[in-house]
Amino acid sequence: MSDETAYPRAEVGGFVMGMFVSYADCGDAWVEAPDGSVGTLIWETGEFPYFEVSIEPGESQWGTYAVQLPLPLTTDAEAAAYLAALLPALRPRWAEWARDRERCSD
Repeated sequence: MSDETAYPRAEVGGFVMGMFVSYADCGDAWVEAPDGSVGTLIWETGEFPYFEVSIEPGESQWGTYAVQLPLPLTTDAEAAAYLAALLPALRPRWAEWARDRERCSD
């Protein structure tokens, strides 16, 4: 995905995160998996962490997730830390979506 703005961007473990829109403590982001497929985030910075499915995975993307971590997300370095903290929840969701998609195409 292309991101022409100066929003935070990061790559961690083969996943790339960039922003559609970013404010000081919330925004919308995309996460590109190693295979080029995309999931999206509705993210917040706040005291109590959560990770919820907002839109179930579909044919064109592996889901939209509402997330909150007590981490800032205003620089590329902060984006890398935020993405790294989310990967334990994101990676298995992407992997399951990719497996299901592969099975359906056989």
